[in-house]
Amino acid sequence: MIIKEEQINNLNSQDLSVVPTKTLIRKFGRPEDNVELFVYDLNGNLLLTRENFRGYKPPEQLDDKNGLYNEINIDYTQTLKNLGFTSGQYKLELGFYRKLVLNSIEKPFYISEISPSRREIRVRSNTLSDENMISGFNQIIGILEGSAYFREITLNFGKNIRATGINFAIDAVSEPTEVLIKLYDPLPNNVNKNSRFRIAEEIINPVAITVDLGEPTLDELIVGEEIKGPNLRIDTRLNSSKPSTFRTYDQILGGSTSSSFQNINNYLSSSLELAIDFTDTDNETGFHFENFIHFSSAVER
Repeated sequence: MIIKEEQINNLNSQDLSVVPTKTLIRKFGRPEDNVELFVYDLNGNLLLTRENFRGYKPPEQLDDKNGLYNEINIDYTQTLKNLGFTSGQYKLELGFYRKLVLNSIEKPFYISEISPSRREIRVRSNTLSDENMISGFNQIIGILEGSAYFREITLNFGKNIRATGINFAIDAVSEPTEVLIKLYDPLPNNVNKNSRFRIAEEIINPVAITVDLGEPTLDELIVGEEIKGPNLRIDTRLNSSKPSTFRTYDQILGGSTSSSFQNINNYLSSSLELAIDFTDTDNETGFHFENFIHFSSAVER
């Protein structure tokens, strides 16, 4: 059952209030498009990450000739169950992205330098050539300069850690080629030099859905292996015992006895020196139990 559903806006509400806004219909379904899913408990602890979530369905009829669509269907309750969650309340966050420069969920870029304000960074890649770096970021610069509205270009560090880039400049003089990026907000504290990321465009704002799977059943509360029941098919007639008759102590001693029994009887009838020292002159009782009792209480014993 869905308890709450909301949109997550990466931009400051104060900034949005002074910028003209317009509702746009974005379409999804290109090869470079992907959905990210993050599952949290209600305390904000990240429980599970799916960076290329596929558990959604497009509409049955597609009006777009290119096979794109502007809505997807997700059964949130069934999604949690498919991921192994059976009871309790969870918060799901879903992001919808279009990968840029490289169509892969791999993270080809890393931070080589961070400004004191943490709003400007230098970026390199040890997997892409200088030519690919220049052409890829020229594409991003063209998207920003040629758009009539603000396009959210996201630096995705994984585990739902992101930063929004607002300006990009290519430093082709450096070797290897570096890219200078100005950020909308300072880098998160858990992002540092050499942190790796990929770049994508946010198609729509992420959404957060709180789902209640209900209380756990009795079977879910039982932990461990189930003990097998009794075997009632055993034929006791073939495995029955024959008890001896009752005898008194004198009757047992009156007959011949084994040497082991005689040894025990001799020990019991004589005085023995204990190997454990119980004496304690500092204690008012004159005894102590530290050499005998280690994992429980002498009083209880």
